[in-house]
Parts: sequence; structure tokens; C-alpha cells
Amino acid sequence: MAKVIATVFLFIITITAYGKSFLISPLPLPKTIVLNIETKECDEETMWEYLDKGEIFSFLSLATTCPMDEELKQEYRLYSAMFQISRPLSSEGLAIAILSPINKIGKYSSTTTKSVISYLLYKKIPFNIKMFPLEDEERETLKKSIELIEEEGFRYVIAPLTGKGAKTLFEIETDLKIYLPTINSSIVADIERENSPIFGGIDYERQIEELLGFTSEKIAIFYDGRSSLAERLTEMIETKANPKKVKIYRLTKESYNLKRYFYQNSDLNASDIFLNTPIVKSALILSQLTLFDLEPPNILSTQINYNPLLFTLTQPKDRKNLIIANSINSSHHLLSEFNSLLNNDMEFNWINYSTSIGADLFYHDLTAEAREFDEELKESQIIYTITLQRALKGGFVPVMFLNEIDRETPGEL
Repeated sequence: MAKVIATVFLFIITITAYGKSFLISPLPLPKTIVLNIETKECDEETMWEYLDKGEIFSFLSLATTCPMDEELKQEYRLYSAMFQISRPLSSEGLAIAILSPINKIGKYSSTTTKSVISYLLYKKIPFNIKMFPLEDEERETLKKSIELIEEEGFRYVIAPLTGKGAKTLFEIETDLKIYLPTINSSIVADIERENSPIFGGIDYERQIEELLGFTSEKIAIFYDGRSSLAERLTEMIETKANPKKVKIYRLTKESYNLKRYFYQNSDLNASDIFLNTPIVKSALILSQLTLFDLEPPNILSTQINYNPLLFTLTQPKDRKNLIIANSINSSHHLLSEFNSLLNNDMEFNWINYSTSIGADLFYHDLTAEAREFDEELKESQIIYTITLQRALKGGFVPVMFLNEIDRETPGEL
């Protein structure tokens, strides 16, 4: 058995622990150094024995000197990325500052950081990430943080700001390359800018336009009256649905009893319904429609309900006529696995997905290597492909593929 000297730091546990309080440790990211002090020769069979026994660091210590086939090399790439093995690279590494108003965006302060770390682990590149928390998004606060980031030598910034913060950022002159994963450029289209950040927010307006193609003359909108996003979506639908007849149902915190919206409300049978509500309330609405034997032609929703919880909270018959717009490309399986190591969701959380695209843009800018993501950057805005999804028994399926599904199979829809 090879003797190994190893320094291991369980950064995954550390990041998760700090994530709960939305803060990242100010300590520099650890490196792992694995030294081989074994004098015996090795072969591929020996390397597989180490892996089979779970002696990962023995495997890693010999990987640079022992002959390996492509399958073994793949194992080495996976574990060296997982444990941040120090090794010479052709690039100088990537340093990214996270500029985050932790009191405004809550958990996203943590998950965006995890998304960046996951991407850089996946790319096997040395990196330095530092969190610059914001107490608020006032101009002076943002200006001081930008100046501090510049002083510390960072070139790239990922800033999950709110709309207010993004608008304030435009007043500050800087040469930093800033990516806003939470904001679509349409929100700030009428604002003069001192700088030109990159916008990574999805386009809810285009999603609504796609969904309106499934509507007829009557539309009913249920929206969460406590959400500024829900109010904005409702206004978009009203404007774009003109001259169709639109009826709006505003749900508040006190709307725990939804019966009054559905009992003897046969008008809903002739209306296409938009759900501008969070996943739990959307599930309640779907179940109430079933309970009162209401079957609207189509039930429509934007990205806010593209969530696997839907399958836990509803029955297949509740989702029969449901169509959801989605801008997340689910083909990045290995990168998604790296996110899973940090208990981070990239497959259904669009802000985490957008953040990964930002890290990818910065990596491409630094190394000139091909991008991992296909989304186009046009006029400082990431352009997302929109797919319309049905929530079938087995998961989300694009509407375009429905002709390939046997609709006669009980319980599929």
C-alpha cells in the first residue's frame, strides 16, 4: 500500500455551514497537496485496486507517474477537481468577487456563491472567490464596495442585486466586468448607464408571449398580492392580452381558504388560467380546480412554477392542462453533479443556472476556451431559449414531444 502524506480540507462542509448564515469564510481557499513516497512501480491494476478499496489519496499520489488508461484518467480528473489538487495549469487561475445584498436576496447570497464554486471545480482551475456583502443597495454603499473590489485586484464580479441595486449600479463608473444573474435588461431599458454590466436574468416577458399563444378570449389570473414579481407578471399579461377579457384574482396572506374563488365559479371552465403564484399556493389552486370539477382549457405559468415539488404537492389529474415556460437547459449533467456536491440546485433554480453562465463567461474571457453554455450574449443580455413544458407523471416534458407520448396510458397526464 502506498504511503501518503495528504492535507485535506473539507471545504464542502465549510461552505454549507456558512451558507446557512449567507456568509463565506474570509480565509483563503485551501489547496490539497498529495505526495508520493512509494518507491515501488505501479500499473493500472494497482490503481484500480486503490479505487476499489476507497484509498483515494493513494490513487492520487501515484496518478502523475503511473500509466493510466482513459477511464483511470477520468477518475483522476474527477477526484483532483473534488479535492482541489494543486497542480501546474496553463492559466493563472480565476478570481471572482461576489457582490451581494444579503439582507435583500436571502438564500441566493449563498447559492450563487456555491454555483460559482461548483463551476470552477468542474473546470479544474485554480480560483479565488471572495464575498463582499452589502448592508443595503444605496449608491454610497455600492460605490465603496466597488472601490474595495478594485483595490483588492479583482477583475470579475458576480452581483445578484435587486432591480433597485442594479439601477443604482449604473450610476457608478467602473472598469470591472460585472455580471447580474438576477436582472434582465428589460427592467432597466430606459436608464442611462455609466457602465455596461452583463445581464443574466431570464425574460419573463418573452415567456408570457409564448404562453399567450395557448389562450383564447377569456383569461383568469391568480397572483400573489405580496410579491412584486407576481404583480409585474400580472401587469405584463394584462397589457399583452388586450383586447381579450381578463379577470384578476389577488391572493393575500389571509387567503388560506380558496373555496370562495372556485365554488360555483363555472366561468373558470371557459377561461385560460395564469398562475402568478409560488409553488405551494399554485398546488393548492390546482387541487381546488380538481375538487370543484373545474377544467379550464389551459393552466399557464412562467418559470416561477418550474419546480419538482409540483409532483409531490399535486396529483397527475391536477396537472392535466398545465403548461410551464422554462429557460433552463437541463443538458449540463456533470456540472449539475458538482453543484449537488454542495447541496446546490442548478436544474430547477434559474438564478443558480444564470450564475453558472456568468462564471462560464468569465472563464471564457480569461482563457479564450470554448464556452460550456450555448446561450448567446447579445447587447449585454444573455438570450435564453424558452421551452414549454407539461408536468407529466414521470417529470417535465417539452410540449413539442407530446405527440410521441401515448395519451391513452392511464395517469400519464
